[in-house]
Amino acid sequence: MMCWAPFWLIIISKRFRLVTKMPRNVQLFCLFLLYLSNTINPFIYAGMNPVFRREFRKILFCQQRRRIGLSTSTGAGEAKNEESQSVTPMADDLSSRSLALTIVEASSLVILNVLSLIGNTLVCNLFYKTTRLRTTTNLYIIALAVSDLLSAIFVMPFGVGVLIASDWIFGETMCKIEAFFVCFVAYVSPATMGLTAINRYFRICKTEQQYRRYFSPRKSRTWLACVWIFVAFYAVVPKLVGLQDYAFVPGYGICALAFLSETGKIINYCIVLGLLLAFPLAAAIVSYINVAKIIRQHNQETKSTRRQQRNKRISAREIKLSKSLFVVVFAFMMCWAPFWIIIVFKRFRVVAKMARNVQLFCLFLLYLSNTINPFIYAGMNPLFRREVRRFLSCNRKRSLTLKPRKSVQQQDSCVTSTDITRTPNGSQLYLKETTVTMNTPDDDKGGEGNSGLLN
Repeated sequence: MMCWAPFWLIIISKRFRLVTKMPRNVQLFCLFLLYLSNTINPFIYAGMNPVFRREFRKILFCQQRRRIGLSTSTGAGEAKNEESQSVTPMADDLSSRSLALTIVEASSLVILNVLSLIGNTLVCNLFYKTTRLRTTTNLYIIALAVSDLLSAIFVMPFGVGVLIASDWIFGETMCKIEAFFVCFVAYVSPATMGLTAINRYFRICKTEQQYRRYFSPRKSRTWLACVWIFVAFYAVVPKLVGLQDYAFVPGYGICALAFLSETGKIINYCIVLGLLLAFPLAAAIVSYINVAKIIRQHNQETKSTRRQQRNKRISAREIKLSKSLFVVVFAFMMCWAPFWIIIVFKRFRVVAKMARNVQLFCLFLLYLSNTINPFIYAGMNPLFRREVRRFLSCNRKRSLTLKPRKSVQQQDSCVTSTDITRTPNGSQLYLKETTVTMNTPDDDKGGEGNSGLLN
């Protein structure tokens, strides 16, 4: 359902013209979700069906399956043995995995980790080196890239080690560090996403003066700093005062919060789900609904020249940027919703038992969200895509203060000046030609002079 729902929503919206134009990247992303649905089903079978998992092990280790034509008593005895074996291992026990499942999980996380590191590092490097990308809205994109990069540095590598070793092997101190960054990234990403959507709302739906009043470059940095500092304090202060603790969670393969009391757990999730998740996502949904209305009106009004002059402030670049950020928010919601649903169900015991594969799959969706954002920027933002091409082709943008190229220096290394003076008696003109050689690696001589008389 999670993979097919976006596809059918896009199909209906496009067929019945609920949206004027659908970006190709959005359609392709929804189609890829269908392919993902076709891909993950065998792994779900292997992860949640003990019989299937056991037969899968037999095939991998070249053990032949028994024939079906067994006696009834033998079949009943095997069924009892299978039932007793299936109850023994816990759903979140890492040591019960097969070798093939260990390889699949670890290699998948390694791929996501490498792609996330490369993509988000490239985004941060481009914004640092390219002046024209340092706009107010792009400041929020940098913040999202930094939060994704923190996950790729302080969370994913430890997850790879856990999936390979089937246990936490990095010590108590590193467990606390990873748990802090797990909480920080999980809390700060939705808040930053909400700020980005509100920024788009003021940029598209409000006047230039109103936008500058609330989202000037200085105020934007202040908004982000306040949100990030608040989230950092909320992630660490309850641990310092003894209300919460950090512990290893085998089901997710990470270190996370461990609640010391039921009251503390309820208070924490009221704050997290209400203030740091539901409120930012609701603000994002409302903001982008209004942005979509204004963009639709703008596209209709561009047919008239007089009305186009009135809405001239909404540029094509702003519209494309808003669409790309909408795709980021949409992908974020699709990846994060299953994770938080599983968290709530497990923490409040809505379900008696949660399979480890389901928990790990939802965590992988979070890692996928951290990975795909740079590719969405590059796919839907022409300016960003152009800068990526320049960076990859090593053609850096030159500024006016850079030195001339080496070929120019070689061409202008010799400067000849001619001075014409008159002799003391005034009867002859004296021509003095001086050649000055600039400092070069092969020649650092001062200069040579040639003089002659003009009658």
